Amino acid sequence: MKKAVILMAALAVVVFGGIFPAYVDKQGKRQRGDMTIPDSSKIKEFGLYQDGGKPQIYKMRVKISEPCYIIDPADWKAYKKIGPFEVELVQGEPDTFAGFGGTKHGGMIFDNDLPPNPKWLIGVKGCNEAPNYIEITAYRKTKYGWKFAGKGAFYILK
Repeated sequence: MKKAVILMAALAVVVFGGIFPAYVDKQGKRQRGDMTIPDSSKIKEFGLYQDGGKPQIYKMRVKISEPCYIIDPADWKAYKKIGPFEVELVQGEPDTFAGFGGTKHGGMIFDNDLPPNPKWLIGVKGCNEAPNYIEITAYRKTKYGWKFAGKGAFYILK
């Protein structure tokens, strides 16, 4: 599984150019390459980042291996469950990445750090989002509609 994650991350960097998978550690250093994240409490955020340019509004399709997906509805203007292991989210504000951040676990939500109004979009109350294998496909909003921007995969161990 780890080789598949590395291969997908490398393909995303080579094929899709300006957008690439990465994570940012607590010191603010961005890590590219191997997208296995051993401990989500040691990172600030993870997702697909763009190389420069103005911030964009992204739509993300997120596939997960474990049936658990908890969200703070205040962060997104639209989100929906697509399947038993897939959700789609549209950012409310322009950002430089399509991904997850803002909790003490780098965007993953655990029972002990739930947002004020959590929604269990996939799974039931009490599920934890890690360990999980996550594939993110990002689409950029353009005047012609949503255009494919990039794809990456992350294996979150805890």
